[in-house]
Amino acid sequence: MGKVDWTILENMDVDDAWGKIKNVVNNSIERHVPPPRLKRTYRPTAPWWTAQLKKEVKLKHATWKEYRKTKYIEDYRKYASQRNKTTQAIRDARYQHEDNIIRNIKQEPKRLFKYIRSQQKIKPAVRSLENEAGELTQNEQDTADILNKFFQSVFVEEGPEELPEFPDRVGADCVLSDIQITPAEVYKELTTLDVNKAAGPDGIPTILLKMCADQLAVPLSHLFQKTLVTGKLPQDWKHAKITPIFKKGSRKKPGNYRPVSLTSQPCKVLERIIRKHISQHLEINDLISKHQHGFMKRKSCQTNLLEALEDWTRSLDEGNALDVAYLDYQKAFDTVPHRRLGRKLSAYGIQGQVLNWVCDFLQDRCQQVAIGNSLSSIAKVSSGVPQGSVLGPTLFILYVNELPSLVNSNMKMFADDSKLYRTIQDNSDTLALQDDLDTLGNWSRKWLLKFNVAKCKIMHCGSSNAHNEYHMRQANNEIVLEETTLERDLGVTVTNTLKATKHCHLAANKAMSSLRLLRMAFSSLNQSNFKVLYTTYVRPHLDYCLSAVGPFMVQDFRALDKVQRRATKLVREIRHLPYPERLKILGIPSMEDRAKRGDLIET
Repeated sequence: MGKVDWTILENMDVDDAWGKIKNVVNNSIERHVPPPRLKRTYRPTAPWWTAQLKKEVKLKHATWKEYRKTKYIEDYRKYASQRNKTTQAIRDARYQHEDNIIRNIKQEPKRLFKYIRSQQKIKPAVRSLENEAGELTQNEQDTADILNKFFQSVFVEEGPEELPEFPDRVGADCVLSDIQITPAEVYKELTTLDVNKAAGPDGIPTILLKMCADQLAVPLSHLFQKTLVTGKLPQDWKHAKITPIFKKGSRKKPGNYRPVSLTSQPCKVLERIIRKHISQHLEINDLISKHQHGFMKRKSCQTNLLEALEDWTRSLDEGNALDVAYLDYQKAFDTVPHRRLGRKLSAYGIQGQVLNWVCDFLQDRCQQVAIGNSLSSIAKVSSGVPQGSVLGPTLFILYVNELPSLVNSNMKMFADDSKLYRTIQDNSDTLALQDDLDTLGNWSRKWLLKFNVAKCKIMHCGSSNAHNEYHMRQANNEIVLEETTLERDLGVTVTNTLKATKHCHLAANKAMSSLRLLRMAFSSLNQSNFKVLYTTYVRPHLDYCLSAVGPFMVQDFRALDKVQRRATKLVREIRHLPYPERLKILGIPSMEDRAKRGDLIET
């Protein structure tokens, strides 16, 4: 990259300093990185296709053409020989390509999933969407504009009114007000970057940041410290390119897509440093609720479900009824009000330079939706924490952190996924749970983070349950919560009987679909290749939160083992053997043994 006098950054503002660093990086890329070549493609354009295979195919066509001209049996034999040779060459090339993917799966895990997706006939890309008139868009530009308009419509406008009271959670001696960033700290973050991550809107690739970490650590540390001292970020860092991710429902509805922000990679490096210091501050002062399991060390979806299901099972074992309210926020991450968030951060002891930096990080942001090669117009972002940013999840869990302390019933949270539950012994418990729902409703109106009442559900558990109605307020209406007997809770299917049968069958169906894709994508599997592919692509569907689900009935394990039984038959050499012998040869335990092992590890 050459020697550069980075001391000149000290007399520049943050935008000029960032512009200087970006110009040096871009000039180095133009000087030393060759432009990508446009590869000539041949049909068929399979990833294993080579120039040698093209020659073989051409030769096959030539021998066929010669036979059609002469009709001699000798010419047909030449064609048949060349045809068989070409077919075998294509088969060998494909097998070699697939074997190379499997052997390098630890170094390049994304390559496997990309290859399997490439073999699917239905591509999961964003296609036509319905506009306000109910008509489908005809091109990528219109689709990007519709999504951008929808994403902007959910933002919350926070008025100039006085902020709600929120008492301080720490004393004056437990405040995080400034951070000293050193070149060594920046160098460490740069060297641990994932080179597979895409470049942000500024176009600076992650691999360059990692490979040039020793040259960039000093200027970036100067810039990072300057942004903290001044409380100002370069405007480049506030621009996000939005990738819409489909959630569920109709693919034609803009509301069924989640906006994930692609932002500047150097800014993400600074976010990691700031998040580390904020997390240490929160952990030292024990500020995060013990009921929050999202984005927390030593906690996960499984720990959330284990705690909740343990409480629920105990209530039913004691002969009591149980009511569970599943709560759903309305565009949670996109509607967090910035001024109110700043007030809470200050109460948690995040003040001074750090608070000013976070506030500027959230303000004056803009975004564009990218569909294919098309970009929407630029839209201003007036609320929310960016989904896809490093700091966003931490800021969100701080915003909702006090909720479990406001209610008398039990509450478990995983970021924005929340459930409120209570053992029901008499009518007073029903009234108490309703009071807690009213309290949460008042909190949502006070702090401008609305619940989507139409998607909030109530589950009644226990044979003695009276199935009482609960309601929540939306606008000026009291809406009765919909009763459900089955709910998808952090990826696990929970029923009002708390039995694992339904989850095991749905997990087996999902795993079977993955197995079909695997069989369709790979032409041949030997024992070693099969084990890698099966344990990477199929079995995680069966294993997910198995310790929390706790299957114990024979039919539950039978449903899970059905997938494994069918999967092991893909290996031709052993498909004739009994299922236990196939497992022994492949070194794969039964699902019942896997469940016991998982329980011991979790314990």
